[in-house]
Amino acid sequence: MPNGTYRTIFSPFRHAVLTIALLAPFANVTGAEDRAFVLDTKGQKVLLVDLTSGEIRSRATLPGSPSELLRSGDGKHLVALDPGPHSFTLCCGMKPKGPMTATLLDAETLSTNATVTVGHGMPAVSFPGFTMLATHSLLVPSVDGRRLSIVLAGYRSKKPEETLPREIVTLDTATGEIVGRVPIERTPSSSWRAGDTAEGLFFVAGEGGKNPQPAEVLFVDLTGQRIVERVTVNGDIDRAFLTPDSKWLYLLEPGFPSPKIEKNQDGRIHVVSVAERRLVSSLEAGSNPRGFFWDQGRAQALVLADGPPVPKGQVRLGEVRFLRGPEIRASVNVTPQPHLLRFLDDKAFVAGASAVSVVSLEDAKRIEDVLVDGAAAMDEFAFSKDRRRAFALFSGSSRLSILDLEAPRLMGSVTTGRGGVKFAKAFGAAMLSAAGTAASYGAGMSAAQTQGRSYFTYNVYNVGVAPPETAVVVRPDGAVAYAINSQTNDITIVDVEKATVISKEAAEARGMFLFPDGKRLAVLGKNELRLMDTSVNRPAEPLHFEDSSAVSLVFTRDGATALAWGGKDLYILDAATGAVRSKVGGLMSVSAVLFGGDEGPVTSPNALPPTSSVDTPQPTPVP
Repeated sequence: MPNGTYRTIFSPFRHAVLTIALLAPFANVTGAEDRAFVLDTKGQKVLLVDLTSGEIRSRATLPGSPSELLRSGDGKHLVALDPGPHSFTLCCGMKPKGPMTATLLDAETLSTNATVTVGHGMPAVSFPGFTMLATHSLLVPSVDGRRLSIVLAGYRSKKPEETLPREIVTLDTATGEIVGRVPIERTPSSSWRAGDTAEGLFFVAGEGGKNPQPAEVLFVDLTGQRIVERVTVNGDIDRAFLTPDSKWLYLLEPGFPSPKIEKNQDGRIHVVSVAERRLVSSLEAGSNPRGFFWDQGRAQALVLADGPPVPKGQVRLGEVRFLRGPEIRASVNVTPQPHLLRFLDDKAFVAGASAVSVVSLEDAKRIEDVLVDGAAAMDEFAFSKDRRRAFALFSGSSRLSILDLEAPRLMGSVTTGRGGVKFAKAFGAAMLSAAGTAASYGAGMSAAQTQGRSYFTYNVYNVGVAPPETAVVVRPDGAVAYAINSQTNDITIVDVEKATVISKEAAEARGMFLFPDGKRLAVLGKNELRLMDTSVNRPAEPLHFEDSSAVSLVFTRDGATALAWGGKDLYILDAATGAVRSKVGGLMSVSAVLFGGDEGPVTSPNALPPTSSVDTPQPTPVP
């Protein structure tokens, strides 16, 4: 994400899908933000909302079903992107039934400047057994933020007359002019801008089958509208990461991991120099590598892996590789089966099979191990603000463990959630699953027929308790911790020093985080938001959101105002008191919110902050 100019923000919880793109670098905003742009996809409109009064200053009607809202680098223009209708074909994947369109709006008046036909085909996302339309476009903004380059997947059909071109289309966001089109043979899966240059980087995954093709990195001149270099990379690459300084593109090849010495094939890290436009090294990545985890303070990437297979009866350790530039700086042995990594100041904490390894980021050395029973099932690791305590959450066993980082030692563990509720859910699941699947199928089909679509989706409800979505948050004074158990729809409140449960409060919960002053905890559910006063630890009555599948909450950068939205509802909250200032009515489906401060663009993510309560940026593996 070079220079913060384009960010795609994903929630760590599985329900979030919103993507917001920026077309210019962040500005240092110190003044109050008094307005927000709201995209209502089903309502086919954009609203400019006053954050103080909740009044709608202006509105614009949009064609189609726009799903993304962007703002130009100078803040004067908005772009609403509609991917167009698609259907799935067994032979050829996602088939465009109409073009992608971009509606250009004046950010002050919301008057429509132009509606532009961009081309055909959003990228698709494939999983074992099915393919679906991507939830966001592949975008590359120009340095000045005026131009936007968009990847279009086109369509390859067995009927030549149905074939649509794959291309990278560059749009002038002020005039609506199509600056150029660069034909491409295959659809990229990732894209970036090459720092403060006019070049874009596009990663194209390799293809197997009868006509195998290697992976490629395309260097595209987005001013001259041509491909200036192709870098071919052999290997089954499953993720790509551009360092924030735009110097190095790391490509991870998983290899073929096996516990048997004779069958194991280690993965590799392929390093592309952006300045030289060439592959400069291919490095050993260990068995079953996972990452990358970016350490901003030391400009290095960390990659987790299993160590080499060992004879039966011996312990197979894990490994952390420190990647700096085109070389492996160091490889450090850690606890077996490492799977989770978190940063705290100059240390990395790596959870594995039965322990958490503490590793020095400066010296690239293993400092110590903290034994934690069942650490292989740990899926969250957070810290108190005073850096004295750590909190390990285990979704499978509904357990929260508290670690003393000064000793270091395990202080104790508590069980989250209400066991009786979980049992009742499991007991009723067998009878509800078939009916739930049938009802979802019927609702999906009905909606598709109503909207004239030739496709629809529906949920398959399995027998058993749903997989938990968990989070842990620590009060700023470090005395109290809060843990979600979404299987039982409650928050477990824990006395940290005593490692005991204070109470368990019922609340539909899929995510949570603290208000800026730490005095209130926001608990986000599927269709409700609860606020909890952290001094008395009791949830208030919920705010309800009609037709919501996931409630989102975000604050203005000055910390004065919060916006909560989901489905048909949008609330404006006072961030100091949590009180509702106003509710914006007349909406059908809020899909994006973008703040409108006068000093530059700002994201409005449908994403929860890191579960860690410490200000240290936490690493996120490349999806």
